[in-house]
Amino acid sequence: MCETGARSATHALKHPHTFVGAFSNGYLHYGPPADHYDRGGYEVTECLLAPDWQRIFERTAVAVLGRLHAARDASVRARGAGEPETESGS
Repeated sequence: MCETGARSATHALKHPHTFVGAFSNGYLHYGPPADHYDRGGYEVTECLLAPDWQRIFERTAVAVLGRLHAARDASVRARGAGEPETESGS
């Protein structure tokens, strides 16, 4: 999961105020990179995810980040670029 998380974090860093949380959403186990499945070993044999999990995860993470930041950008434009944001986010 570290390799996949690092790739997702690299994409996330393109956007301000974004962070990547590990060990979230209730899955506290290994998520080996797809190319490790043919190697076997503990991380792969104990994994509950199919090998295509990585592709789905990375594609979904990029799509979610894109939507979140597009919505934020639209909100900033609607407020007017010169108006500071309040603590409540409005």
